Amino acid sequence: MKKIAYTLFSAAVALSLFSGSVSAKKNLNLIVNGVPATSAQSYIDSGTTVVPLNIVSNFPGVTITWNNAIKTLNLKSSDSNISLQVGDKFALINNVKKNLSYPVKVEKGRVMVPLRFISESVGASVGWNSHTNTVYVSKQSKAVKEKIESNILSEERSGVLSLPRFDLLPEIKISKQYNEDLTQFLYFTEGKADSFFIRTGDVIRYYKINENASNLTWIGKVDLNKKETNKGLSFLPYKIVQEYGQKPAISNKLVYFKVMLPIMEAEYGFVNQDGAQEKLGQKEVSLNQVFDIQEEIK
Repeated sequence: MKKIAYTLFSAAVALSLFSGSVSAKKNLNLIVNGVPATSAQSYIDSGTTVVPLNIVSNFPGVTITWNNAIKTLNLKSSDSNISLQVGDKFALINNVKKNLSYPVKVEKGRVMVPLRFISESVGASVGWNSHTNTVYVSKQSKAVKEKIESNILSEERSGVLSLPRFDLLPEIKISKQYNEDLTQFLYFTEGKADSFFIRTGDVIRYYKINENASNLTWIGKVDLNKKETNKGLSFLPYKIVQEYGQKPAISNKLVYFKVMLPIMEAEYGFVNQDGAQEKLGQKEVSLNQVFDIQEEIK
């Protein structure tokens, strides 16, 4: 079975970005599996991100048991059994003791847990955007994992498009004149599904895939009225006027899907190395779903 070569993005590395000394509690934004946790009273305390226990209930494949009498928390995933007690600076993972930098607490009736420890223990990924003060947390479901590990390319790509997206770079907003543009352009390297471009209006994003999320590694804004050759991005014949992150260089042929959202159909075809576009047809699509292209070399 074909596997995607995942981009390593561990919770430990991601959270090291905000593990510095913080003397007071600092509020933050939290997005779990692509959905803002607007009611969560999450914060950073002394370098540790602390979240309400119910956040973990959004992780697929994780079950939680809380014993109020002895203030003990148990979490079970496919390969871990984790036990924590309020106030203790250690936990048991499969009966092995592990020290904690921050204990479980009960605050105003809420059980508060250290996000880094919980995420690492149950196999979730975590990302930090210092520009927006946002923590992203994601753990993929079994159904999405099966799609990504499929040997059918369209299933792999559809699984990838269904993953939550970690937007860890400064934000670039679409220009006002394109706010009502309901066309979305998707680009994949021919025969692959481990990364993709998505353009809406005059803003284009490039994502690389890890086990639990799509990580934004480059974002750019283009002037659609000014033609310009971009080395390594031959499919993008417009002047780049703003960008953040590491701009990718793509030398292979790309497949494209021009998704027309109002009618849920997609024009599809190839973009050759010289930037020439070859339209092959048009089909119905569903949101975050693509289809196989017969002419594509897989």
